[in-house]
Amino acid sequence: MQELNANVKNYENVLQGINKIVTGVGDLTPVFKNFYKVYTNNFVRKQFLTEGSFLGYKWKPLTLKYAIWKKRKVGNKTILRFSDKMFNAVTGTDKSTSYYVINPKKLEFGIRNIPYAKFHQYGTVHMPKREFLFIDNKIPFKALLFLRDECKKYVSVLVKFAKDKGLI
Repeated sequence: MQELNANVKNYENVLQGINKIVTGVGDLTPVFKNFYKVYTNNFVRKQFLTEGSFLGYKWKPLTLKYAIWKKRKVGNKTILRFSDKMFNAVTGTDKSTSYYVINPKKLEFGIRNIPYAKFHQYGTVHMPKREFLFIDNKIPFKALLFLRDECKKYVSVLVKFAKDKGLI
């Protein structure tokens, strides 16, 4: 339990640090663009490939009945890859089902036009949750650390530029 509390505290500390950078820097668009690209093409892609274990906990297996039916329909595709609609949406491959909004102070991204995606992400009475985009409604700690490091690099570049131009 102590380790869990330490992880929650570390998560909150990292998040507070990022929020301070976002507040202090006028435009983080380049950081957010890079984070979105890496998060969707690396973190989320690996989340699908490992069936949940890359960012969180391995997804619960399919029921035997459904697994047999699915195999007859689409072969050996992994969990949540029946049609690849969600995978293509969440990795930004299909622009009609993925969305992202990036502005100087905010990054927002997700899936649109796939109503069943939320059932997989959050689960239902009859279906276990299989978190593929966020874990417990948060950016996973690995990804948060990456974002923090990207923010720090960007601030360093800005400071160097300002020093080189004699602005500070």
